[in-house]
Amino acid sequence: DRAVSILTMDVIDALRAGGGPFAKIELGDLGENILIENMRYDDFQVGSRYRISSSATIGEDVIGNGCRDDDCAVVLEISEPIVPCANLCKLCF
Repeated sequence: DRAVSILTMDVIDALRAGGGPFAKIELGDLGENILIENMRYDDFQVGSRYRISSSATIGEDVIGNGCRDDDCAVVLEISEPIVPCANLCKLCF
């Protein structure tokens, strides 16, 4: 098991739309490992499982660990909600 931080674009968009310092937030600033489009943050529930396939962009570390299939996938289970991390302190504003 490994911790993976999942964030959705609706959160990024809401932060940017709020103005102020968050208007300049960039992808990755919140320490997310996976950024999801076309789903809302509220769609993810603790205990749910999601399959992310090779049709999505998967990092080389996953593909490089024996994943050679054209339909390679990872299954993620939501075990707890995301909590702001130390990366928030590193933002440029």
